[in-house]
Amino acid sequence: MAIRVGRWDCQVCDHKGILGPETHCPQCGAPRGKNVKFYLPDDSEAVQDEATLKEAKAGVDWICDYCGADNKAANTQCRSCGNARTQTDSGRQERVILNEPPPANEPALRQQDSSKIKRKAIIYFGIIAIVFALLFAVFRTKEVDVTVTGHTWERIVEVEKYIPVIEEDWSLPQGAKLKNSF
Repeated sequence: MAIRVGRWDCQVCDHKGILGPETHCPQCGAPRGKNVKFYLPDDSEAVQDEATLKEAKAGVDWICDYCGADNKAANTQCRSCGNARTQTDSGRQERVILNEPPPANEPALRQQDSSKIKRKAIIYFGIIAIVFALLFAVFRTKEVDVTVTGHTWERIVEVEKYIPVIEEDWSLPQGAKLKNSF
């Protein structure tokens, strides 16, 4: 019997068909979660790579009881918090999947997610509209006809003394020695 890579769907962003070994959603970065349902699509290919086969035969992945992170079966410590694997750490249930269709999400959950997305979209578009309105109000130009009736300009430069001077450099204090000069 050939080993095939199963898939799972992200419950946060509803991204579909994420490869089974992936522990985080590549789209939103959400962790896989404990209650994720795996499925095997009809077009899944058999695994040929030796390293992937070895990883698959190592056993089921496990979930750290301390921090809840997903870990590969070969790991003896949690990759997230470093906690050692114990008997109490829950392992994922190993099961054979025979062309099961992807799990259907509950319609109520889907509607709730879509309403959250719509609400966020409305808020974002509202903020963007307000920013554009403020920028328009600040940077808009308007023609105004004005007449200048008067203008004065005065400049005063005070010179203390107008005499030739001799510029001198600084001198060493008494008792000092010059080590080097540039």
